[in-house]
Amino acid sequence: MLQSGLLTPKVQPVTWRIETSPLMDPQPFDAQPRRSTVVSRAEAWFQRHTDLVALAVIALGLLYRVSIALPSFLNPDEASNVLVAASPTLSTVIQRGIGGPHPVLYIVFLHFWRLLGTSDFMLRLPSILAGTAALWFVFRWLSAVFNRTAGMAGVIMLAFAPTPVALLVEVRQYPFLLMFASAGLLLLELAFQRRSAKAMAFSGLCFILALASHASAVWLLIALGTYGILRLLSERQPVAVTAAWVAGQITIAVLAAYGYLVQFSAIRGSPADLYARENWLRGHYFRPGEDNLFIFTARQTVAFFRYLTGLPAAGVIGATMLPATAGLLFVLGCRGAGGRAQHRTFGLVVLLPFVVACIAAIGRAYPYGGSRHDAVLFLPVAACLGYISSLLTARRILPVLGASALLVPAWIATARPAPDRIHPTNQRRGLIRAAISRIRETVPPDRIIFVDLLSQYMLRHYLCRDAAVATPSPPDEFAEYVCDNFRLVASTRFYTFSEESFGDEFARMVRAYRLHPGDTVQVVSATWGTNIVDRLYRFHKVIYPAATVLGANIGMFKLPVGEEITTADLLHEQQIVGQEFATFLRAMARSPEPRPAAVLLPAELDNDSLRALGSAVAARVVSYREFYQSVRAGQPLVSYLPALALWYLRSSERHPEFMRYMDDWENYMSGGCRFTMLGVNNDSIAGVYLVELAGE
Repeated sequence: MLQSGLLTPKVQPVTWRIETSPLMDPQPFDAQPRRSTVVSRAEAWFQRHTDLVALAVIALGLLYRVSIALPSFLNPDEASNVLVAASPTLSTVIQRGIGGPHPVLYIVFLHFWRLLGTSDFMLRLPSILAGTAALWFVFRWLSAVFNRTAGMAGVIMLAFAPTPVALLVEVRQYPFLLMFASAGLLLLELAFQRRSAKAMAFSGLCFILALASHASAVWLLIALGTYGILRLLSERQPVAVTAAWVAGQITIAVLAAYGYLVQFSAIRGSPADLYARENWLRGHYFRPGEDNLFIFTARQTVAFFRYLTGLPAAGVIGATMLPATAGLLFVLGCRGAGGRAQHRTFGLVVLLPFVVACIAAIGRAYPYGGSRHDAVLFLPVAACLGYISSLLTARRILPVLGASALLVPAWIATARPAPDRIHPTNQRRGLIRAAISRIRETVPPDRIIFVDLLSQYMLRHYLCRDAAVATPSPPDEFAEYVCDNFRLVASTRFYTFSEESFGDEFARMVRAYRLHPGDTVQVVSATWGTNIVDRLYRFHKVIYPAATVLGANIGMFKLPVGEEITTADLLHEQQIVGQEFATFLRAMARSPEPRPAAVLLPAELDNDSLRALGSAVAARVVSYREFYQSVRAGQPLVSYLPALALWYLRSSERHPEFMRYMDDWENYMSGGCRFTMLGVNNDSIAGVYLVELAGE
């Protein structure tokens, strides 16, 4: 009986059948469940309070935007929008708005908003609020399409990505574009899921307002039109829902056609359009004969993701992740909250807007790549990131929040400002205040203040407080404004003065206004890029009287009539420099010294005569431009060394890091190379260096 009692199974519970040893610590078996429970409870709490957490993230994003907007002055484009909105009548606002590159809805709104206040922050407040509303709509949209984890990841990206943060506080159309577009996306998804004609009608209205805010909405709307057709064909929606969708699509098509015929076709080929195409947006348009279709598409897609993130390495990652995500959606589909059926067609919403935008650039209708003009593509990127995040985390919110807490601060700290932005340190409001104070204190009332087109927007806003009065001016493409006894004369031929063109344009203004030697003109530059004071010094090594520089973008000086540097002066200077280089090359050809491997010529002095003389000195004669291109393409640098570098000291040509300081006129080592100056001409505008590998 004792033996049978000991062997009864009742005294051997299953939980004790684990083989253990007295040496084994039982703590790991107890601790792991506790950790798992804590994490599970935290995850469950976040799942139950996701809306609250999303609102907290959006609030942090709002504070971040306010911290960007408060200390900075308006840039030239913002000032331009304010000036149009400040027109005295609504009809004038609409007329001037139609003559610009964007739809008029935002400008009309700004016209009335100005009645509440005209401080910089007050003017930016609608953009801040619209951008904040867009974050909430994006969260709700992605939560409805995928799940709340995807919504959280998407909203974190838009709330803290440096470029959207900076762009969505500016006095521009983009915050309204994203607010209406994201609201339309949310309502469209709810209309399909709830079979609601009312939601579908309001979705169409939001898309109409998005298109009336910015023309680039059409790329998203084309994708959504295709997506909507496929959803309607695959689902049995009520007739009222289909009718509401069709009515919205027809209205959008009519509005788009009207906008193109009335506004955008009229500005096609205008000076502003040509300036964008041939200058700062040149690389964003496909150029037949110069670009390869595949390379252009890949390059500009990479450029877009670099622009969005501010991180160079993120360009290739994002450009790869985009089609991969669309492919996963086409194959796996997506299952929204509540176990709804999968909709593989959502991959079109992610990929097709990029395809349409790229096709527009290939057709030279609209720029594509790393600029604010494609801000509407932020929305499909948020969807892409949200979907990938939900897959990687198995829909858990806690890993998304934890990773964001670690990565977002590092992202903000290391991201580079977008190339179409003024650096925050150069956009402090104190700088523009100091510039306006100096003008008021030092410029006599009767003196002309000469500015380029973008600078006049800044001065009319800050110096005249939008109250400048246009006056008759000479017909030679100048505009004159008077405010507080100041005379602003703006060149309408140049958005921004260049170091090469400034002297000629100044001389043309002198002739138009019949100024005389001895008269002095105040020149002010407050625009994108480096101010004219720095550029004139860098290019011509000249500093005019009372030169003042306030940050990198604001500069001013007094210029006596007759002391400007014109094209004739530059051509004469280049001729002298070319002669100096020719003399040096002839001397080198007769010298018994060892021959260098290459002669490098300044691009502006690259001609057959100097190449022929250089061929007598070295086996290879190339311009700096050819040299840089070949090195970037993989040609070993050492194959050019030692090189004889003919250096035009006042050249605006961009040089790589290891040659950037050659105009210091001394021997030094940099980037693994040693530079030895062999000579400089009497005017100190041309020098010759021997470039060798350091250590040889």
